[in-house]
Amino acid sequence: LTLGIKAARHEVVVLTTGNTRILSDKWLRLMARHFGQGKEVVIGYAAPVAAIDPDSEEAVKEPWKRLHAFDTVRTAVEYLSWGLAGRPYRATCHNLAYRRSVFFRNKGFSRTLHLKYGDDDMFVNEVASGANTVVEISQGAIVEVPEMQPQPAHKVSKLRYGYTAGKLRTWSRVFFGSCSLAWWIFTGCCIGLALVGLPSLVPLIAASVLYLSLTLILAFAWRSTSRALHSRSLLITVPWFMTFEPIYNLWYRIKGFIKRGSNLSWS
Repeated sequence: LTLGIKAARHEVVVLTTGNTRILSDKWLRLMARHFGQGKEVVIGYAAPVAAIDPDSEEAVKEPWKRLHAFDTVRTAVEYLSWGLAGRPYRATCHNLAYRRSVFFRNKGFSRTLHLKYGDDDMFVNEVASGANTVVEISQGAIVEVPEMQPQPAHKVSKLRYGYTAGKLRTWSRVFFGSCSLAWWIFTGCCIGLALVGLPSLVPLIAASVLYLSLTLILAFAWRSTSRALHSRSLLITVPWFMTFEPIYNLWYRIKGFIKRGSNLSWS
């Protein structure tokens, strides 16, 4: 990457990868248009998609497919929404653009030469700000990354990001972690209301109505978001995944800590 950026003849570089599928002939124009407005970094989105036979053994792992789709969208919502709010902190190597002057001013990837992965996240975390960065998520600017083995690919990606996430400068993990905590508290309060009110059915009905109302709002909002990000549309499974996602993330954090040496270039 460093050699390619040095060899580039013009100021703006747009980065993608060899396995990325460009969906629109407007992609380059949409990613590059912001540089004329004084921006220095443009963060795009890349949607992972399965490039396998739908009848294969890999494709029929339905529960994992849904869980990984949920986790992928939630991760994207986290960093894209934070960027849209003026606090960019990470990006994807499949869809990213910036000025060469920013790259050289930051001394390139000099701070991450000890890492095998995460150079895109760490670089954007170092140079991006609300003033010089914009998030481009129009449909024509979204690209897809086909995966022949989507489930193993998701696991590897999560382990890699889990290692570099702790090194990123951001409050997003605290904010979205508090959202997960709020969901657990809300669920616990509904269960507690239903149990404390027994044998009367009025508290049980009230708790059920409250829980169902919020669940439906979240589920339909999530469905719209998933479709916009080219992911699998989820509905009734969203509350289940929201409840157990902190446990899922904790498991990968422990697993990533055990295998942390695999992320270092010297290992």
